[in-house]
Amino acid sequence: MRAAYALQSRTIRVMSISSKDQGPLGQATTVRFVGVFSRNGAAVQAAWQHDALFRRQLVAVVTDRDCAGEVWARERNIPVQRIEEPDNRRFSDGLAAYMDEVDATHAVLAFTRLLEGDLLERYQDRLINLHPGLLPAFKGLHGFEEAREAGVRFVGSTIHMIDQNMDCGRVVIQTASGFDWQAPETEARQRQYEELCVGLVQVCHWLEQGRISNAGSGTHIQDASFGEGPFSPRLDSASALELWSDFQA
Repeated sequence: MRAAYALQSRTIRVMSISSKDQGPLGQATTVRFVGVFSRNGAAVQAAWQHDALFRRQLVAVVTDRDCAGEVWARERNIPVQRIEEPDNRRFSDGLAAYMDEVDATHAVLAFTRLLEGDLLERYQDRLINLHPGLLPAFKGLHGFEEAREAGVRFVGSTIHMIDQNMDCGRVVIQTASGFDWQAPETEARQRQYEELCVGLVQVCHWLEQGRISNAGSGTHIQDASFGEGPFSPRLDSASALELWSDFQA
């Protein structure tokens, strides 16, 4: 996978937490993430490797199978809970129980299944999905292939809150970049991976700063700015900007 190659082949600088990164509100929120993986969770790995805040926030990893993400977490002494439950509702119930057990506030998902049941209500707007595609246009596991078949001129990524419908929750941050489909598809997939890594770092800082709130069917990021560049809203965390610069080097 290109994502795995990117994680191993690039030098990612490790950022410490500075007073600037604590945000203008001055009211830090304690965020405790559970990472939920079906495979390697490469974007979560890259964010953890780069960002000191996210290393503090990620308290456990949950999987539904034997996967590379488990190995990665155990090698770093991150607690791992495997829930081998083929029924989505029962898996979701198990995830909710484990999040309660470890006192998690949020989950970040690099996951291939749908969540169901009481989990969605109890952790409403606190389940964060990393989607390699522009929503709401290209949903599901095959969004990239559908974008290619449609011949769209932009590819991108979306980080959003999970709700009862597939890839329909409140959008937090998105990216969009022009792409020529005559170029190797691996270039677009690599770009999506890098954007999700950086976007996750930015979102974890916004959450810690208490800057994300609901606004209609979407979200509002306090003091966010918008303009040129692939990220909307713009990046404003020093750590996220540093990681994006590393990827572009």
